[in-house]
Amino acid sequence: MQEIMVCLICEMAANKWYTESPALAGSFKRQARRSLQSIQPWFDLKPFRHLKNSFHPNEQHGYDPYGKYGVYSLLTSSLCVLAAQYADDDIPEHPCPAERGGFIVELAPAFHKIIANCGGTQVVIDTCGDQHYDATGLGRICHARMPPALGLGMPFSASPRYTIPIILTPEYPVAMGPVWQGDAGLVRLAALEPVNAPCLTVHHETEDFIAWDLQWEAMVCEHYRLRSGELNYQVSGPHDYRLIVPLLISDGHQETQITMHGQTVEVTLNGQSVRYQLNSSALIKFHEELIANRHGTYRLLEISSCEELTISFIHTPAK
Repeated sequence: MQEIMVCLICEMAANKWYTESPALAGSFKRQARRSLQSIQPWFDLKPFRHLKNSFHPNEQHGYDPYGKYGVYSLLTSSLCVLAAQYADDDIPEHPCPAERGGFIVELAPAFHKIIANCGGTQVVIDTCGDQHYDATGLGRICHARMPPALGLGMPFSASPRYTIPIILTPEYPVAMGPVWQGDAGLVRLAALEPVNAPCLTVHHETEDFIAWDLQWEAMVCEHYRLRSGELNYQVSGPHDYRLIVPLLISDGHQETQITMHGQTVEVTLNGQSVRYQLNSSALIKFHEELIANRHGTYRLLEISSCEELTISFIHTPAK
Protein backbone atom coordinates (compact mmCIF):
# COMPACT_ATOMS: atom_id res chain seq x y z
CA MET A 1 0.00 0.00 0.00
CA GLN A 2 2.88 2.37 0.73
CA GLU A 3 4.00 2.20 -2.88
CA ILE A 4 0.62 3.20 -4.28
CA MET A 5 0.49 6.09 -1.80
CA VAL A 6 3.89 7.21 -3.11
CA CYS A 7 2.56 6.81 -6.66
CA LEU A 8 -0.41 9.09 -5.89
CA ILE A 9 1.71 11.72 -4.13
CA CYS A 10 4.22 11.78 -6.99
CA GLU A 11 1.50 12.13 -9.64
CA MET A 12 0.15 15.12 -7.71
CA ALA A 13 3.66 16.59 -7.35
CA ALA A 14 4.36 16.11 -11.06
CA ASN A 15 1.29 18.18 -11.89
CA LYS A 16 2.23 20.84 -9.35
CA TRP A 17 5.80 21.36 -10.64
CA TYR A 18 5.39 20.79 -14.38
CA THR A 19 5.17 24.46 -15.34
CA GLU A 20 7.82 25.77 -12.95
CA SER A 21 10.32 22.88 -13.12
CA PRO A 22 9.71 20.30 -15.89
CA ALA A 23 12.75 18.21 -14.91
CA LEU A 24 11.59 17.93 -11.30
CA ALA A 25 8.08 17.11 -12.46
CA GLY A 26 9.54 14.42 -14.72
CA SER A 27 11.38 12.86 -11.78
CA PHE A 28 8.14 12.71 -9.82
CA LYS A 29 6.41 11.22 -12.85
CA ARG A 30 9.11 8.57 -13.16
CA GLN A 31 8.92 7.72 -9.46
CA ALA A 32 5.15 7.34 -9.70
CA ARG A 33 5.50 4.73 -12.44
CA ARG A 34 8.36 2.92 -10.71
CA SER A 35 6.33 2.73 -7.49
CA LEU A 36 3.39 1.19 -9.32
CA GLN A 37 5.66 -1.24 -11.20
CA SER A 38 7.26 -2.40 -7.95
CA ILE A 39 4.00 -3.88 -6.66
CA GLN A 40 2.81 -5.33 -9.97
CA PRO A 41 4.03 -8.88 -9.11
CA TRP A 42 1.61 -9.04 -6.16
CA PHE A 43 -1.24 -7.66 -8.25
CA ASP A 44 -0.65 -10.43 -10.80
CA LEU A 45 -1.21 -13.23 -8.27
CA LYS A 46 -4.65 -14.85 -7.98
CA PRO A 47 -6.06 -13.58 -5.70
CA PHE A 48 -3.92 -10.47 -5.66
CA ARG A 49 -1.96 -9.73 -2.49
CA HIS A 50 -2.17 -6.58 -0.39
CA LEU A 51 1.17 -7.22 1.35
CA LYS A 52 4.62 -7.70 -0.15
CA ASN A 53 4.58 -11.47 0.19
CA SER A 54 3.08 -14.31 -1.79
CA PHE A 55 1.35 -16.20 1.01
CA HIS A 56 -2.32 -16.86 0.32
CA PRO A 57 -4.50 -14.22 2.01
CA ASN A 58 -6.23 -16.97 4.01
CA GLU A 59 -2.96 -17.53 5.90
CA GLN A 60 -2.89 -13.88 7.07
CA HIS A 61 0.91 -14.02 7.10
CA GLY A 62 2.35 -10.64 8.04
CA TYR A 63 -1.00 -9.06 8.90
CA ASP A 64 -1.21 -6.29 11.45
CA PRO A 65 -4.33 -6.48 13.67
CA TYR A 66 -5.86 -3.68 11.60
CA GLY A 67 -4.44 -4.77 8.25
CA LYS A 68 -7.22 -7.02 6.99
CA TYR A 69 -7.34 -8.08 3.36
CA GLY A 70 -10.70 -6.49 2.57
CA VAL A 71 -9.91 -3.17 4.26
CA TYR A 72 -6.53 -2.65 2.63
CA SER A 73 -7.67 -3.99 -0.74
CA LEU A 74 -10.38 -1.33 -0.87
CA LEU A 75 -7.95 1.37 0.23
CA THR A 76 -5.40 0.29 -2.38
CA SER A 77 -8.09 0.31 -5.08
CA SER A 78 -9.22 3.82 -4.15
CA LEU A 79 -5.64 5.11 -4.15
CA CYS A 80 -5.09 3.59 -7.60
CA VAL A 81 -8.17 5.41 -8.91
CA LEU A 82 -6.97 8.73 -7.44
CA ALA A 83 -3.49 8.24 -8.92
CA ALA A 84 -5.04 7.58 -12.34
CA GLN A 85 -7.12 10.75 -12.08
CA TYR A 86 -4.05 12.89 -11.30
CA ALA A 87 -1.81 11.18 -13.87
CA ASP A 88 -0.80 13.34 -16.83
CA ASP A 89 0.95 11.22 -19.44
CA ASP A 90 2.02 14.31 -21.36
CA ILE A 91 4.64 14.95 -18.65
CA PRO A 92 7.92 13.40 -19.92
CA GLU A 93 9.81 11.26 -17.43
CA HIS A 94 13.24 12.06 -16.02
CA PRO A 95 15.41 9.76 -13.87
CA CYS A 96 14.43 9.75 -10.20
CA PRO A 97 16.82 9.67 -7.23
CA ALA A 98 15.86 6.10 -6.29
CA GLU A 99 17.26 4.71 -9.55
CA ARG A 100 20.24 7.07 -9.91
CA GLY A 101 21.41 6.66 -6.32
CA GLY A 102 24.76 8.05 -5.28
CA PHE A 103 23.66 9.20 -1.82
CA ILE A 104 23.69 8.24 1.83
CA VAL A 105 21.25 9.90 4.25
CA GLU A 106 21.07 9.70 8.05
CA LEU A 107 17.54 10.31 9.35
CA ALA A 108 18.12 11.14 12.98
CA PRO A 109 16.95 11.33 15.61
CA ALA A 110 13.27 10.91 14.69
CA PHE A 111 13.60 7.87 12.42
CA HIS A 112 17.02 6.46 13.46
CA LYS A 113 17.63 5.19 9.93
CA ILE A 114 20.60 5.34 7.57
CA ILE A 115 19.73 4.89 3.89
CA ALA A 116 22.27 4.45 1.10
CA ASN A 117 21.53 3.96 -2.60
CA CYS A 118 23.96 3.31 -5.43
CA GLY A 119 22.65 2.53 -8.89
CA GLY A 120 19.39 1.12 -7.58
CA THR A 121 21.00 -1.04 -4.89
CA GLN A 122 19.70 0.07 -1.52
CA VAL A 123 20.89 -0.47 2.05
CA VAL A 124 18.87 0.51 5.13
CA ILE A 125 20.38 0.40 8.61
CA ASP A 126 18.31 0.90 11.75
CA THR A 127 20.40 2.45 14.51
CA CYS A 128 17.83 1.64 17.24
CA GLY A 129 15.30 -0.89 16.04
CA ASP A 130 11.72 -1.05 17.29
CA GLN A 131 11.84 -4.60 18.62
CA HIS A 132 8.17 -5.24 17.75
CA TYR A 133 8.76 -4.60 14.04
CA ASP A 134 12.47 -4.28 13.31
CA ALA A 135 15.93 -5.04 14.64
CA THR A 136 19.04 -2.92 15.04
CA GLY A 137 21.61 -2.98 12.25
CA LEU A 138 21.52 -3.89 8.56
CA GLY A 139 17.89 -4.79 7.94
CA ARG A 140 17.52 -4.14 4.22
CA ILE A 141 19.75 -4.87 1.24
CA CYS A 142 17.93 -5.12 -2.08
CA HIS A 143 18.11 -4.33 -5.78
CA ALA A 144 15.53 -2.26 -7.66
CA ARG A 145 14.89 -4.92 -10.33
CA MET A 146 14.62 -7.89 -7.98
CA PRO A 147 12.13 -9.04 -5.29
CA PRO A 148 12.90 -7.30 -1.98
CA ALA A 149 12.72 -10.55 -0.03
CA LEU A 150 15.47 -12.19 -2.08
CA GLY A 151 18.28 -10.20 -0.51
CA LEU A 152 16.72 -8.91 2.69
CA GLY A 153 13.69 -6.63 2.64
CA MET A 154 13.25 -6.23 6.39
CA PRO A 155 14.68 -7.60 9.66
CA PHE A 156 13.06 -10.04 12.11
CA SER A 157 11.33 -9.32 15.41
CA ALA A 158 11.27 -11.76 18.34
CA SER A 159 7.95 -10.27 19.47
CA PRO A 160 6.24 -9.10 16.28
CA ARG A 161 2.97 -7.21 16.37
CA TYR A 162 2.13 -8.69 13.01
CA THR A 163 0.99 -12.26 12.47
CA ILE A 164 3.43 -15.08 11.74
CA PRO A 165 3.30 -18.71 12.93
CA ILE A 166 4.67 -19.08 16.46
CA ILE A 167 6.97 -21.86 15.28
CA LEU A 168 8.61 -19.38 12.86
CA THR A 169 9.05 -16.58 15.40
CA PRO A 170 12.78 -16.16 16.13
CA GLU A 171 14.01 -16.39 19.72
CA TYR A 172 15.86 -13.09 19.33
CA PRO A 173 15.80 -10.13 16.92
CA VAL A 174 17.67 -10.78 13.68
CA ALA A 175 19.27 -8.53 11.08
CA MET A 176 22.32 -9.06 8.92
CA GLY A 177 25.23 -8.36 11.22
CA PRO A 178 27.64 -9.45 13.95
CA VAL A 179 27.32 -11.35 17.20
CA TRP A 180 30.11 -11.70 19.76
CA GLN A 181 30.87 -12.91 23.26
CA GLY A 182 30.59 -10.14 25.84
CA ASP A 183 31.29 -10.10 29.56
CA ALA A 184 27.70 -11.06 30.38
CA GLY A 185 27.12 -13.47 27.50
CA LEU A 186 26.44 -13.42 23.79
CA VAL A 187 25.85 -9.95 22.34
CA ARG A 188 23.75 -9.52 19.21
CA LEU A 189 23.89 -6.17 17.45
CA ALA A 190 20.35 -6.80 16.19
CA ALA A 191 19.00 -7.02 19.74
CA LEU A 192 20.57 -3.80 21.02
CA GLU A 193 18.64 -0.61 21.73
CA PRO A 194 21.58 1.80 21.95
CA VAL A 195 21.29 4.93 24.07
CA ASN A 196 23.72 6.73 21.77
CA ALA A 197 23.49 6.56 17.99
CA PRO A 198 26.50 5.04 16.22
CA CYS A 199 29.02 7.39 14.63
CA LEU A 200 28.63 7.56 10.85
CA THR A 201 31.73 8.43 8.82
CA VAL A 202 31.24 8.82 5.06
CA HIS A 203 34.45 8.32 3.07
CA HIS A 204 33.14 8.47 -0.50
CA GLU A 205 29.79 9.43 -2.02
CA THR A 206 29.26 9.37 -5.79
CA GLU A 207 26.77 7.77 -8.16
CA ASP A 208 29.22 4.91 -8.76
CA PHE A 209 30.50 4.19 -5.25
CA ILE A 210 29.61 4.93 -1.61
CA ALA A 211 31.89 4.05 1.30
CA TRP A 212 31.12 4.57 4.96
CA ASP A 213 31.90 3.23 8.44
CA LEU A 214 29.56 2.87 11.37
CA GLN A 215 31.16 2.82 14.82
CA TRP A 216 28.95 1.37 17.56
CA GLU A 217 30.75 2.91 20.55
CA ALA A 218 33.60 0.55 21.55
CA MET A 219 31.70 -2.61 20.63
CA VAL A 220 32.13 -3.01 16.88
CA CYS A 221 32.79 -1.03 13.71
CA GLU A 222 30.99 -1.90 10.48
CA HIS A 223 32.60 -1.07 7.13
CA TYR A 224 30.33 -0.69 4.10
CA ARG A 225 31.36 -0.35 0.45
CA LEU A 226 28.41 -0.08 -1.94
CA ARG A 227 28.33 -0.22 -5.74
CA SER A 228 25.47 -0.88 -8.13
CA GLY A 229 24.56 -4.52 -7.57
CA GLU A 230 27.19 -5.15 -4.90
CA LEU A 231 27.81 -4.55 -1.19
CA ASN A 232 31.14 -5.29 0.49
CA TYR A 233 30.74 -5.66 4.25
CA GLN A 234 33.32 -6.07 7.03
CA VAL A 235 33.44 -5.71 10.80
CA SER A 236 36.34 -4.89 13.10
CA GLY A 237 36.86 -4.30 16.80
CA PRO A 238 38.06 -5.85 20.04
CA HIS A 239 36.07 -9.12 19.82
CA ASP A 240 35.97 -12.31 17.76
CA TYR A 241 32.88 -11.70 15.64
CA ARG A 242 30.51 -14.07 13.92
CA LEU A 243 28.27 -12.82 11.15
CA ILE A 244 24.57 -13.72 10.81
CA VAL A 245 23.10 -13.67 7.28
CA PRO A 246 19.38 -14.52 6.64
CA LEU A 247 18.82 -16.56 3.46
CA LEU A 248 15.38 -16.66 1.84
CA ILE A 249 13.76 -20.10 1.78
CA SER A 250 10.23 -19.25 0.60
CA ASP A 251 8.24 -16.16 -0.31
CA GLY A 252 5.01 -18.02 0.50
CA HIS A 253 4.44 -19.15 -3.08
CA GLN A 254 7.78 -20.42 -4.33
CA GLU A 255 10.89 -21.86 -2.72
CA THR A 256 14.41 -20.72 -3.47
CA GLN A 257 17.34 -22.85 -4.51
CA ILE A 258 20.43 -22.52 -2.32
CA THR A 259 23.76 -23.72 -3.67
CA MET A 260 27.25 -23.64 -2.21
CA HIS A 261 30.53 -23.86 -4.12
CA GLY A 262 33.66 -23.42 -2.05
CA GLN A 263 33.31 -20.09 -0.26
CA THR A 264 30.33 -18.93 -2.35
CA VAL A 265 26.69 -19.32 -1.31
CA GLU A 266 23.99 -18.44 -3.84
CA VAL A 267 20.23 -18.04 -3.36
CA THR A 268 18.12 -18.20 -6.54
CA LEU A 269 14.44 -17.47 -7.18
CA ASN A 270 12.97 -17.38 -10.71
CA GLY A 271 16.39 -16.96 -12.31
CA GLN A 272 17.34 -14.03 -10.03
CA SER A 273 20.17 -14.64 -7.58
CA VAL A 274 21.93 -13.16 -4.59
CA ARG A 275 25.52 -14.34 -4.21
CA TYR A 276 27.43 -14.29 -0.92
CA GLN A 277 31.19 -14.46 -1.44
CA LEU A 278 33.21 -15.20 1.71
CA ASN A 279 36.90 -14.84 2.34
CA SER A 280 38.98 -18.03 2.24
CA SER A 281 39.24 -18.43 6.02
CA ALA A 282 35.50 -18.27 6.72
CA LEU A 283 33.80 -21.16 8.50
CA ILE A 284 30.15 -21.67 7.53
CA LYS A 285 27.22 -23.07 9.51
CA PHE A 286 23.57 -23.29 8.47
CA HIS A 287 21.05 -23.06 11.31
CA GLU A 288 18.43 -25.81 11.28
CA GLU A 289 15.42 -23.75 12.36
CA LEU A 290 13.43 -21.53 10.04
CA ILE A 291 12.35 -18.00 10.97
CA ALA A 292 9.94 -15.58 9.33
CA ASN A 293 9.20 -11.91 8.80
CA ARG A 294 6.42 -10.34 6.74
CA HIS A 295 8.16 -11.21 3.46
CA GLY A 296 8.81 -14.91 3.85
CA THR A 297 10.64 -17.70 5.65
CA TYR A 298 14.42 -17.73 6.04
CA ARG A 299 17.29 -19.88 7.28
CA LEU A 300 20.24 -18.27 9.01
CA LEU A 301 23.76 -18.61 7.72
CA GLU A 302 26.38 -18.16 10.43
CA ILE A 303 29.87 -17.19 9.35
CA SER A 304 32.81 -17.46 11.73
CA SER A 305 36.28 -16.04 11.19
CA CYS A 306 34.90 -13.90 8.37
CA GLU A 307 37.01 -10.88 7.54
CA GLU A 308 35.01 -9.88 4.47
CA LEU A 309 31.64 -10.61 2.86
CA THR A 310 30.63 -9.50 -0.63
CA ILE A 311 26.94 -9.60 -1.58
CA SER A 312 26.18 -9.46 -5.30
CA PHE A 313 22.81 -9.30 -7.09
CA ILE A 314 22.69 -11.34 -10.29
CA HIS A 315 19.81 -9.89 -12.28
CA THR A 316 18.50 -11.83 -15.29
CA PRO A 317 16.27 -9.60 -17.49
CA ALA A 318 12.90 -11.11 -18.32
CA LYS A 319 12.63 -12.49 -21.85
